[in-house]
Amino acid sequence: HDGNYFADDDTLKRLRDNRDVDFEEAVRDAIARGTQKLKDELSNLGKPVLRNEPSGNRTYNTGRLALALLALLHAEVPREDPVVAKAVAELRKRRLVDTYSTAHAIMAMERYYAPKGEAEELRAGTLDRPRKRQPSEADRALLQRWANILLNNIDTRVDRSYLLRFNYTRGGRYDNSVNQYGLLGLYAAHLCGIDIPVTVWEAAANHLIEDQDRPGSKVDLELKSYVQLQSERRGNTTSAGSRGVPAAGWSYHATKHNGVPQPVYGAMTCAGIAGLTICLAGIRDADVTRSARAASARSPRASPAWPRTSRCTATRRGSTSPTTGSTTTSTDWSARASCPESRSSTTVTGTTRARSR
Repeated sequence: HDGNYFADDDTLKRLRDNRDVDFEEAVRDAIARGTQKLKDELSNLGKPVLRNEPSGNRTYNTGRLALALLALLHAEVPREDPVVAKAVAELRKRRLVDTYSTAHAIMAMERYYAPKGEAEELRAGTLDRPRKRQPSEADRALLQRWANILLNNIDTRVDRSYLLRFNYTRGGRYDNSVNQYGLLGLYAAHLCGIDIPVTVWEAAANHLIEDQDRPGSKVDLELKSYVQLQSERRGNTTSAGSRGVPAAGWSYHATKHNGVPQPVYGAMTCAGIAGLTICLAGIRDADVTRSARAASARSPRASPAWPRTSRCTATRRGSTSPTTGSTTTSTDWSARASCPESRSSTTVTGTTRARSR
């Protein structure tokens, strides 16, 4: 790990206090420009990077189509928009094979049917979980076929009744990047009414728990909901203080691959946290109390002690010395993860010190 917990090397560019007005305006402008760029790209679905692939074991062109469509829908481009309508109609006709492309197609279709304003309700805590989508009968049948593709694209070396982890296509390998997309796709299908057995969520959680790195140095974390954070900013409450939690993340493959220790990455740790939260959401939605208790008890050993909540903002302060590998307070970054089952959003604020392993 080169003296640091994460192998990633990020550089702070700028501090933003509580999403200030200039920052919000810059984000809106970027979304507007990105939306127009994507609409321009989707104006010709026959271009080489988007055209249908009638053969082969990868359908990345259709994956790109689905990803662009998903981004447009998240940017709140209406379903009636001609570009969106054309892209959805084309996606319905496409052949899908690999996990990345199939998961993006399912997520795009789920977002197509998502009710307006739901994200804000989840963040505010007025909604405890996403509402079930109401796809048409034809789209529901399509989503079932796509979910079946995902559930076939697994690592065949393990017993799927206990460990379920995803590969690009069916075969004897996995990685925690494509695994994340398999779970995202399954949960999107679940939101659209496709039956995903609770045993699938349990087996997928088992993999992530077993694949997690050993706990390392402690990180000081303070967990807050958005409501608590806003109350503190108004001066109505005070902070309860942080607590030290051992950090434990994920690698791209297992923490040892072919006997060789693998680096732990922030991106793969985010995928592991999100994956476990998705599994717990699926278990809870199945109303299986015993399984939910068991999953909670087996939840991540401490990957940085994130709550099993929905949309989270994580802020960590600390930079790593290139000579000693220790950490001092000087950088600040934020990341937001969407995890589908929370009653409220949570802010994680921490100061990291002496992360050497």
